[in-house]
Amino acid sequence: MLRYRRARQFPSSTESPPSLRYPIDRSTKDYDEPSPRPIAKLEYTQFDQRMQSERKRDTPVEILEVLQTHRAAFADSLPTGLTPKRAHDHRILLAPGTLPTKSTIYRMTPDQLFYHKQEIAKLLANGWIGPAYSPICAPTIMVDKRDDGSGERKMRMVVNYQELNALTIAPNFPLPPIQMILEMLGGAQYFCTLDLEAGFHQIRMAQEYRWKTAFRSVMGPFEYKVMPFGLNGAPATFQANINAYLQPLLGPGVIAYLDDVLIYSPDLPSHCTLLRHVLGIFFQYQFYPKFSKCKLTRRELTYLGYNVSADGIKPAKDKIGAIQVWPEVLMNETQVRQFLGAVNYCRMFMGPGYAEVARPLVDLTRKDVHFQWTDPHTQAVRKLKQRLIDYTTLQVPETSQPFALYTDASGYAIGAVLEQAGKPIEFHNQATNSAQQKYSIYDQDLLALITALGKWSHLVRAAKVTTYTNHQALTHLQQLKASRPLRGRIANPETAPPAAEPQATTGPPNLLDWVAGYSNCSAFRDPYHFAVQQAGEAIQWSHVSLDFITDLPLTTCGHDSILVLVDSLSKMAHFDPAKKSFSAAGTVELLADRLICYYGFPEALISDRDPRFRSDLWCQLRTRFNIKRAMSSFYHPQTDAQTERVNRTLEQMLRTYIQADEREWESLLPAWELA
Repeated sequence: MLRYRRARQFPSSTESPPSLRYPIDRSTKDYDEPSPRPIAKLEYTQFDQRMQSERKRDTPVEILEVLQTHRAAFADSLPTGLTPKRAHDHRILLAPGTLPTKSTIYRMTPDQLFYHKQEIAKLLANGWIGPAYSPICAPTIMVDKRDDGSGERKMRMVVNYQELNALTIAPNFPLPPIQMILEMLGGAQYFCTLDLEAGFHQIRMAQEYRWKTAFRSVMGPFEYKVMPFGLNGAPATFQANINAYLQPLLGPGVIAYLDDVLIYSPDLPSHCTLLRHVLGIFFQYQFYPKFSKCKLTRRELTYLGYNVSADGIKPAKDKIGAIQVWPEVLMNETQVRQFLGAVNYCRMFMGPGYAEVARPLVDLTRKDVHFQWTDPHTQAVRKLKQRLIDYTTLQVPETSQPFALYTDASGYAIGAVLEQAGKPIEFHNQATNSAQQKYSIYDQDLLALITALGKWSHLVRAAKVTTYTNHQALTHLQQLKASRPLRGRIANPETAPPAAEPQATTGPPNLLDWVAGYSNCSAFRDPYHFAVQQAGEAIQWSHVSLDFITDLPLTTCGHDSILVLVDSLSKMAHFDPAKKSFSAAGTVELLADRLICYYGFPEALISDRDPRFRSDLWCQLRTRFNIKRAMSSFYHPQTDAQTERVNRTLEQMLRTYIQADEREWESLLPAWELA
């Protein structure tokens, strides 16, 4: 386990966040910036050899002509010296007042030391590192490279920037979502990938931030002049640069995900045109792809861990193989999480019912579950492996064609399949929580439909979609009366979900026996419906509901409304004369005089959606004094049933006692409070 000391505290830096904006700025000049690279001196032996193999592969002549024209973009190795000035040099911004500590030099085996010296000598010869005079230094380790088929052992140097990364404020430049990339490949027949050689080293480190990349070596301390691998924020900087140069081409036809550029097209002429434009930009700004890693004009290739072709999308073979070698018995929760993480990357190919199969393993990762491996867990691992072997090829969506959506639900999971022309585009499986498992079968099917439409809304909104469910009753959803929370929020577009989730409270253990002892009283009561009980602490006036009764006869004091305040615990009520014209500020002032001055600030306020209760002033009041807000749903005042019940009683008193002079109701409010 790697350990490091606590970061030292230093005065706050005056550095400002890097600007990742367009257009490209090349006005600044580093003091050690060399003259432009001598491209004519580069060697292209590997390019010539690869061209011979491409001709043997029957690569189209048009593609070979494009490659030969842009031969200068495929050098055998990167040129020495600093890269040209890019759109965005990499900067390392640290959290204010922090700085990593110096580390010790890790001990190495003779083989590791041999390759370590080779790597340092290579970096120095290329001009990518230089001597460091920095108060911080990261350690280095040597790791084996992936076997390239030659059988020769090779190693590479890795700088452990773990402590530096923990203190770094990374630039907020997003990478394109992989799922969105896959959905853009519809109609493509030809594919090509260009992989930049040591892509991160083709970006400079900003001069004033190089000292933060310092690392210790047996040959001395060094710092990077180019962007090293392993830095937090390096992917964002690289993506910002590649987007800046390929901006005119990005979209349908060209996709850039870090140093992997994908070119796809429906026919060969357009494919040649796009390839020519991309290579032209690379040559102009001296970006160098590694020809041995490029895949040119393929009908099927692997990109970002998936096999893409005109037939659809499949998981890459190495991903399937990596999951198949997992043991069937996992020893601890960490291994379970690692296995689920690997499987989830390919779950989109495993068909419906994935959540049901994986549920025993997911349950083992819960905090309140003791880890104990049993036979059902072993069976779950086997089934998941088999599902990956029996994967389903997914169709790339075409928004010009209609979609078919199939949904289903069980007692503990929901599933959906989006299809087009009878071929699946994507599967969705999701385990339900404890509350959703209590839904009726009808509502569970409705939940599956809602979830699926939300997940694929960007597709189904672009074309006609036909849904297929297990319940015929769902076809009448638009005519359904909003009598159930889940159905009502979907059936009625004017109905919004409640702002506060209903909570349950438990009464005394002998409550039923106590009520049964008053059978005579219960027999003569009207069969009122139960009000929604608001849960709260056993403190009076900690949870308060409020509402206005308006349009009353104008009193001599100019009042035409009543502000009703009800304590959720004691049911005590306050009736305060008010005006319908009161603004939010007037309402807050009245609340302060009649509630806060006597009982302090409440923990929660329950109200309807009156504009006075939704103003910025009320939001500031709730935020400043940590008051929770619970508002009733549109056209559903039962959420605040307690105040509505008091209002009904108060209105009955108004009709009963105000007969001689309707303007005298204000003087009776104190007596009605006592009643």
